[in-house]
Amino acid sequence: MNMLRFLGSSFVLVIALAPALASAQTIQGQIIIQEASPQQTTMAPPPSGYIVAAPAVAPTQPQCPVGSTLMPNRFGQMSCMSQVQRHRVNGGLLGAGIGLLAGGWVLEIVSTLVTTVGGVIGCSVGAGCDWITSGRFNTYSWSGYVPVIGPYIQMATLWNNADPGMYAWLLIEGLLQAGGLTMLIFGALGEDEMVWEPIAGLDVQFAPMLSATTQGMSATARF
Repeated sequence: MNMLRFLGSSFVLVIALAPALASAQTIQGQIIIQEASPQQTTMAPPPSGYIVAAPAVAPTQPQCPVGSTLMPNRFGQMSCMSQVQRHRVNGGLLGAGIGLLAGGWVLEIVSTLVTTVGGVIGCSVGAGCDWITSGRFNTYSWSGYVPVIGPYIQMATLWNNADPGMYAWLLIEGLLQAGGLTMLIFGALGEDEMVWEPIAGLDVQFAPMLSATTQGMSATARF
């Protein structure tokens, strides 16, 4: 009998507590839903090996001293350059003048050797000996080794009845040497020109500087 009373009391107690248990389960379900809400979920860090790029920053334009301009130098590096006047030798004109002068002088020496040997041979067979015995032959011989003015001296000391072509040949030799000497002089004198050079006493070179945290320009100064 007592056992039956205990079982009956337990059954009545379970029936009485059933709504409360159901309410607790509902509340617990709401708590679980709130904990799983995406609003409270934190972002996971990026996997290892990835680099997060920093926001790009426009490089600032470096300031050069007054009278200079930022531009590439002869090595292609950005430097503060200014225009200066420099004197230079005209290499093309100098080389051409040397070539003409040397070429005309060689022709003069060769023609002198040929004509003097020919005069001696001609005298030995009995013709043209008056040119050799006179002082004109000696003057013609040594003047043939004098540059520029030698051909003109030879024109005045040729043998009698010399071919007109010989006068023309000597004239060409003299003109070649005179023209070469003129070009050589002007080429050596050179000319003034305006050139771009790093500012005097300071060579500033700029290079881009890029990293994960900094973007801009780096400057290197050489005194």
